[in-house]
Amino acid sequence: MRRFSEIITADASGDATGYIDVPGSSEGLLHAIRYVKDGYGTEVDFVITLETTGLAVLTVSNVTQSTTWYPRAQTCDILGVAEDYNDESDEAVNDRIPVAGERIKIVVDEATASGGGTFHVWID
Repeated sequence: MRRFSEIITADASGDATGYIDVPGSSEGLLHAIRYVKDGYGTEVDFVITLETTGLAVLTVSNVTQSTTWYPRAQTCDILGVAEDYNDESDEAVNDRIPVAGERIKIVVDEATASGGGTFHVWID
C-alpha cells in the first residue's frame, strides 16, 4: 500500500483543479481518499476522476470538515447489467476503482479564495 498527497490551492474565485500523480510502480486499486481541511471555507464541492479515462471516482458537495472516503464503483455482469447481491435486493455489488498510468484529477468548487486543502490517496 502506498500513499500519495497533494495540496490544492484555490484561485481568487474559489475554484481549483489539481492532480495527484500515481507513479507506475504504484498502479493498482484505489482504497481511500482523505481530505484535510486547511484553508478552504465551509461547504466545498469536489469532483474526483481519473485524468485520462475520465473514470468517476467521487463527487461530493457541501463538505464542511476533514473526512475520509472509500470510493467504490458498481460492478456489472458480462452483458453490462448492474450486479446486485440477490434478485430481491437493489443493494449494488461494488468494487475498488483501478488506477493505471494516469493521474487522479481533483476539481474544487466554492472554496475560499486562495484557500488550500490537502488530499491523500491510498493505492494498493
